Amino acid sequence: MLKFLSITLGLFYFSFGHTQIILTETMGTVSGTTLITTHQNNGGFAQSQWTYSGDADLRSTSVSPGGGANVFITNSSNRFLRIDGLSGTGCSDLSIQFRIWKNGGAGNTLTDTEFLVEISSDGSNFNAIGWGGHSLGAVWIQTGIISIPTNTVAIRFIQPVVPDQQVRIDDVILTGTGPCQELLLPVTFEQFEAKRQNKNTDIFFSTASEVNNDFFTIERSSDGMDFEAVGRLQGAGNATSTQKYYYEDRDVPSGVLYYRIKQTDFDGRFDYSSVVKVNGQAGSIDIFSGITGGQIFVRTEIENYDLEIINMNGIRLYYQKNLSFDSEVFLQNIPTGMCIVRVLASEGIVSKQLIF
Repeated sequence: MLKFLSITLGLFYFSFGHTQIILTETMGTVSGTTLITTHQNNGGFAQSQWTYSGDADLRSTSVSPGGGANVFITNSSNRFLRIDGLSGTGCSDLSIQFRIWKNGGAGNTLTDTEFLVEISSDGSNFNAIGWGGHSLGAVWIQTGIISIPTNTVAIRFIQPVVPDQQVRIDDVILTGTGPCQELLLPVTFEQFEAKRQNKNTDIFFSTASEVNNDFFTIERSSDGMDFEAVGRLQGAGNATSTQKYYYEDRDVPSGVLYYRIKQTDFDGRFDYSSVVKVNGQAGSIDIFSGITGGQIFVRTEIENYDLEIINMNGIRLYYQKNLSFDSEVFLQNIPTGMCIVRVLASEGIVSKQLIF
């Protein structure tokens, strides 16, 4: 199975060793909008033995109960936060709690169909569990204790529909009733990165040690959720020194891509790495709005482009020339309602409908 450098699934024992707090995750602190992968790579989460991925982001805002960061789950449908690294081996039961916040007035309910809590026993297939839903009115609410299977290895928070209000999560707590035991994982990763090179993706990873490791499968996804195998590399079997691996994924699709490594033992057991995100080919453009609609974020490698906003009647409301690379645009006096945001560049025009 798979384990990252300096990852030890710590179990904090209380009296008589019967109850262990497996995870208390406060999301750390950020100075502004931060990608999950960036926060993970900077060691910003509370407990580094867990791995985090997803296209949601972290925000610094006063609405967090303890201050610091929380995960902003909305903007569009299917944005998510995923947490990997759980081993419930030996636990007689396992449960989860988390804080959740939805903007809007009192009685603005959030159902367990608008916002899903999903669990996986294999790191690939996810099933939703009922978390009850809540009536939220711009305040944080801590959910009740939700029982989950002890064979859970990954958890995903996802909003499957276009949101009517922003939703945030924070303070994820996993508790196991013991005697829980750490699952021994024979592969320790030192490095995992992927880089776009024109129409190909170069994938590099290395291990510090391997025990009974058979092979690695390189998997790719266009949305960070549904993965397919694109290549395979033979493992070292048993090794106590650094082993380096390289794979070239050729003629990849355009747009943002996600990669992970599936590691398989000689006995057939397997596990998954964290997920890394690769920006689209030069010329790709992502557009999304800020929390209140007063900001526009553009993510691109294009060096020179223009930005305009038009309403549904085709009237231009905003125009700015000569922007470069990633940009954050602050808006004023934009009427509320649906608008079209357009990025105009020599590589092409990208449009997206946003609500202000």
